[in-house]
Amino acid sequence: MAYLLPEPIPYSKNTQILCKVPVPYSGERLMLWMPTLTTGWEHTLQMRYSGYLQHLRCDVYINSLERAPEPKVDDELQDRQIIEVLKDLEWNSKRYELLLQLRAQETDWVTIRRYSLLNRWPGYTIPMLDAITDTGDFLLGDNAFLSAIIIDVNWGLPTKDDEIIIYGGVKEEAWYYQNLEVLPTIIIEPPRSNTVVNIRGLTIQGVNTTSGFVEDVNTLFGYAHRMNPETSTL
Repeated sequence: MAYLLPEPIPYSKNTQILCKVPVPYSGERLMLWMPTLTTGWEHTLQMRYSGYLQHLRCDVYINSLERAPEPKVDDELQDRQIIEVLKDLEWNSKRYELLLQLRAQETDWVTIRRYSLLNRWPGYTIPMLDAITDTGDFLLGDNAFLSAIIIDVNWGLPTKDDEIIIYGGVKEEAWYYQNLEVLPTIIIEPPRSNTVVNIRGLTIQGVNTTSGFVEDVNTLFGYAHRMNPETSTL
């Protein structure tokens, strides 16, 4: 029996991520994406979608903290020195911290990136996806969950004076393989040859000349034949 694997049928849809952080914020987890199932309209067999995170940004408007100082960058500084100045400003100023976290069904939440939320007038946008991939998108398996949480790093948590919005898009895909096609099985039997045997003249093992019973003469098919004890055709 042989099987022919058919072409898979793709199901694809785009899912919007849009999360406005509730303020005053009390530490709750912000779910951004979780796997969904195909519906009965798509196919009777339910399948989980996997996702490709293609866009993720965070708009930050913090007014409850002291304004972060402007970076002092001289023209004489090299690129590496400029980066150090900006990192020092970002992580040593008064801030809140946003954690992007990932979880599989059988694991706990794991932080894959930290983002500093500062008071920069009038506000700014964080390209969150750029920090976790260099291929343009980020694969989320059909057992993955993506979330965010803001933590207190000695300056409290966002208040009603702040506004933080996380938004993006996920392309979801599921692949369905139809039932395998069973190819017809063709059995070709080897040609049989007729052999004239004189039963009374046989003295080899396996031939009972008295009863006329020939045991396993046809070894190809394992048949045993009863024949005329005089002369028979196999």
